[in-house]
Amino acid sequence: MNLLRSIILLFHLLRFLGCWQLTTSQKYFICKTYVHIQRLMPTLPNKQLAVFVALAAVVLSSLTGCRLFSPRVTLETLTTAAEIERSGDQLYKSGQYNAAAERFEEAAAMVTSDQRVRRKLADTYWAEQRHNRAIATMQTAIELANPVFDRELRQEWFVRLAEMYLDVGNVDRALHWVDRAIAENPQMLSARVVRGSIFERVQSYKAALEDYHYALSLMATEPTAERVRVEIEVARIYSHQQRPHRVLAVTSAIDTRTLQPTQAIDVHLIRATALRDRQRFGDAVRELQQILVLDTNHAQAHFVLASTYWQQGDNFRARNSLAEVIRLNPNHPAALRLQQQITSRGG
Repeated sequence: MNLLRSIILLFHLLRFLGCWQLTTSQKYFICKTYVHIQRLMPTLPNKQLAVFVALAAVVLSSLTGCRLFSPRVTLETLTTAAEIERSGDQLYKSGQYNAAAERFEEAAAMVTSDQRVRRKLADTYWAEQRHNRAIATMQTAIELANPVFDRELRQEWFVRLAEMYLDVGNVDRALHWVDRAIAENPQMLSARVVRGSIFERVQSYKAALEDYHYALSLMATEPTAERVRVEIEVARIYSHQQRPHRVLAVTSAIDTRTLQPTQAIDVHLIRATALRDRQRFGDAVRELQQILVLDTNHAQAHFVLASTYWQQGDNFRARNSLAEVIRLNPNHPAALRLQQQITSRGG
């Protein structure tokens, strides 16, 4: 009973001192430390509490979320900052990014050590297309996060920062941050997927496949949206590598009826190319026709259809499909080459 009362007293003390923004793991750490002190000092009930509070104060001064030794940050300031942050959350959700950024900036100025509001501010800048500022703010959030008690949070932010760098074309920095996440947690699914996309971007297909397959091994076997997305990327790499049998193996279980139109078109196009390369021309044509049902003006589908007809020896249909490609994209290089080839052979 004395132990329970002491713990409750401690939390009330921490709340009064402005340390209530601690994470669950930090609060658990405090309780566990106190229990150990209780066991080590059973004969000194008064001193043990004093020692623990002193120890907790020292430890808390280094924890993210604690404002104990910051004389400029009072409980009233924390409460006001939290209200401003909530206002920013509502504005962000409604798409009012500029107003949300102003709220988050105000909250961050009031509590300069708050890493979470910095993360929200980074996302808001990103939504406003202020990419450089978003990246800088995300790095600040990572620096403020505690390496021990915010370990998982920091890993998630490493990956998000990598995604930001990849989106602006800085592959080296993207790889740096996702490597940090994987170094700390080799089984981090999102990090494996992002690193796979980085390797795919630079055409390091072997490395990309290693990360993608590792990510798939971590996923449930059910066809979730994330799993299908990774499978499509794996199939795309196999298509680049001209491994049609692997493309068909990967995509065989994907039900395009459950996908968004853009994803369904990708799958049909990858399958059609693989089927054409396997000389399964009828199946390839059926896949391409499904694309044209979704998008009649899909130039690449018309081109693959033209090349399929050409390989079948159906020059008439090949020329008609090529005419559609050139109508949609007069500078389509592969279509122009195929047109010249057909013409030179008297097709």
